[in-house]
Amino acid sequence: MKGSLESFSLEELLQAINQSKKFGRIDIQGAHGQYGIYINKDSIYHAFSPHYERGINALFEAFIEAKGTFEFKEMLNSKYITISKPFLDLITEGLKIKEELSDLNSKIFDDTEFELSHETNLESISISGSDLKFLSKLGKGMP
Repeated sequence: MKGSLESFSLEELLQAINQSKKFGRIDIQGAHGQYGIYINKDSIYHAFSPHYERGINALFEAFIEAKGTFEFKEMLNSKYITISKPFLDLITEGLKIKEELSDLNSKIFDDTEFELSHETNLESISISGSDLKFLSKLGKGMP
């Protein structure tokens, strides 16, 4: 199974695989890097992400990705068991984190106004490439 996160959300994908009682790994290539989520019939037992080597935080980081592609590869196993919470609890918690981030982003961008004062000396303002990249991502609503 292959697709894009724009048309099929992670929670929908996880629920579809769970209902089919299959096991394997979901590979996600997102804006922030590559993720892997291991599923064994009715449980998510391991995950890795670009910022968290493995475990539950890696899974929750994957929920934040809104754009990217995924591929489910059946019958792939991991020797690691880093997640032990019930399936529905993980989905609920992942969605809660996703919604909280979305709410925070909308508050920052909807309620925030920036103004330069007339006294500001624009010639004295400098910005690094990494700062510019961060501001660009921030403006697009990316974490």
